[in-house]
Amino acid sequence: MSQSTSSEKVAMGKPEVLTVADIAVKKNGNPRSSFDEDEIKALTDSIKRQGVLQPILVSPAKDGKGYVLVAGERRLKAVKKAGIKEIPALVREADGRGFEFALVENLQRKDLNPIDQARGFKQLMKSAGLNQKEVATQLGVSSKLISERLVLLCLPERVQELMAQDSIPASLGKTFKQVAKASSELAVVLAESIDVGHIEASSVASDLTSAMYELVSRLAKDGSPIAVSSNGYGFKSIDDVPLPEDKSSELIERYRDLEKKAEYPIPFFFDKEDEDAARAYGCLLEIKTPYGSESYICDAVFLADRTSKLLDKREKQIAENEKRASKTGGKDAVAAGDDADVKTERKREYQERQQAKREAHSANLDLGVKLVKCYHDVPLTKDLARLLALLVLDADAGAIAGSGLRFVKDDWQKIDRKVTKTGKVNEKVVYLDDREELRDRLLDWLAGAKTAEQVLGRLVQALVASNFVDTRAVAQSNRIWWDTPSRRNEDVDRILNKLAKPVLPAHLKDGLKDV
Repeated sequence: MSQSTSSEKVAMGKPEVLTVADIAVKKNGNPRSSFDEDEIKALTDSIKRQGVLQPILVSPAKDGKGYVLVAGERRLKAVKKAGIKEIPALVREADGRGFEFALVENLQRKDLNPIDQARGFKQLMKSAGLNQKEVATQLGVSSKLISERLVLLCLPERVQELMAQDSIPASLGKTFKQVAKASSELAVVLAESIDVGHIEASSVASDLTSAMYELVSRLAKDGSPIAVSSNGYGFKSIDDVPLPEDKSSELIERYRDLEKKAEYPIPFFFDKEDEDAARAYGCLLEIKTPYGSESYICDAVFLADRTSKLLDKREKQIAENEKRASKTGGKDAVAAGDDADVKTERKREYQERQQAKREAHSANLDLGVKLVKCYHDVPLTKDLARLLALLVLDADAGAIAGSGLRFVKDDWQKIDRKVTKTGKVNEKVVYLDDREELRDRLLDWLAGAKTAEQVLGRLVQALVASNFVDTRAVAQSNRIWWDTPSRRNEDVDRILNKLAKPVLPAHLKDGLKDV
């Protein structure tokens, strides 16, 4: 078929049948960076059976010879593979928007992986001089999607590769950006750990603190440390600190020499000063938690420098100790001869105490990490509700019941009836006043609750009653006093007011606390 077209056809983009050989594929003209061979083969088989169902999009070449592909490279590849010489196409005026059309088509067909999308958005911004908002409007997508995808281009190539393969969800882009800012190597190792199944992507998304602790601990245990916690746990010796190959042997040898001289394990940890220096150096990964933050120092060269300074300090301390000991050598020698066994035993006890302290410190921090991991979001169960209720009631259960529930629960009350000489029946309400009995009544009533909601409901009833009942029902001498700890936290009064307001009779609403 002739390659020439009328200007009208070009402008209106009417469908034509073009010779495949006349269509050129422009380099970097397609947002897709890769094509799945199996998909191409399946499409080739489909085209052999049914033909090309959707035309490709082309524009006239600038030199007037043939056409340049705008969108539909996969279909063009399949047609060539099938040995077909012609293909249906829409011809559109070459207005410089070819890449935009290709990007829109791929987005609509969901043919692009997140990295290809990101590269496409960036190329369109550059070529058309658009900002993120303008690109979003032009393509009919959200500005948030543009922003999220562009973040992916900041990540190490290996991480991008795994995201393009769908081994890592693109939703983790900001998390990986945070990790990569401190250490590209750590970001890659984290990505590959997700890829091989050592760490779940969902764990990284929901609890980066625990995921990072698990990763760093596992690598240190395997003899390939990559980062070290600056919170005092995650390693137990210099062997767990990532060091560059050219300095590792020297620093470890110095550490071993110090251990021999001191005859006990040298305390080895990084402190706040090291953390501040790492932050300034740009190798500190800080992860916010509900209870503060967890930090990791991630650069081997930086750690080698800080380790060397730490060893300098320890060497100086030991040298000073040896110097002091040499000044009193004669007296110490006699004392050593007389008390050698005692000193040996004291040294052993000291070493055991120091070791116990280190183990306790590490175990406690480990417990803290696991508590956050296990109990960050806790479902309300009956046992948990009972625990909270019992902690609130504690030793005050009798006073709480006596200052409230005994007035509102008629089955806790007795009616004392007396007949006068004139035959008139007088009735008097008798309220429980024994605190032990009141305590037992309240705890038994609480134990009778069948669900967590009922447990909390009964606790609320007890607290509201104890704060808002009209105690004039009994003589002042028979009243039992209990007050909430609101003087320490005004939220207590505020919440009690909110709970009480819907149930208080009109004349008791004056009892609402002023907060």
